[in-house]
Amino acid sequence: GRTPFMTAVISGNLHAAHLLLSHGADINTKDDSGCGALGAALEWCNDTDTIMFLIKEGCDVNGTDPYGRPVILNPRSLGETRILDALARHGANLNAVDENGANGTLCAVCSGSIDALRFFIERGLDVNSRDRDGRSALIAASCSGDTAMIEYLIKCGADLNAADSGGRPPAEGRCCVHPLPESQQPVSLAFYHWNRHFLRYALRRKMKHMIAGPTHLLAEIYRPAATCPGFLPPVRP
Repeated sequence: GRTPFMTAVISGNLHAAHLLLSHGADINTKDDSGCGALGAALEWCNDTDTIMFLIKEGCDVNGTDPYGRPVILNPRSLGETRILDALARHGANLNAVDENGANGTLCAVCSGSIDALRFFIERGLDVNSRDRDGRSALIAASCSGDTAMIEYLIKCGADLNAADSGGRPPAEGRCCVHPLPESQQPVSLAFYHWNRHFLRYALRRKMKHMIAGPTHLLAEIYRPAATCPGFLPPVRP
């Protein structure tokens, strides 16, 4: 159920898109799923100029992509600050959340974009915001092992000892692991995923709720980096 205009923008054909608009095509046309032209272009068009064209021409910046995410939380938006800036300037809701209640800070961490994370935090988003499972940006960063994000989140006031609501694994688009038997604090997630970088940092900061584990595994944290790769298969409960 795509109109000629939506087909043109998905194909990155700016000339055709301009022509169709000049003859009265609706820039906010939607397909059968309710996805607009901007959401479709973010997901399927490789041409950033086409996306910028849609934003500047007044396409709905608070619409959704083909998966129901607000366009500002689409991975393409999160991966290009040029797009984020344009969306914000044209009225996109910076407090939008996805279907699991994750806001821009958490989605930025899950997408691996520290630039997007800075973008949202610098514009006032809560660094300790939670999704419906109680997961924060720091919990997601602890899972992925991105030390730059972890350091930045802590610098911005992230709660080091906040646990999620039920010990369930992260939702799709985050780390996919089996459930943990206890609530997931940043430290316990780091231990579960065997993220030595964060564990060393946690020990230096004397973070609370260090999970118990066999002493030989805890000792592994201090092995020299040359003989101890940064990421090993998770230790299952």
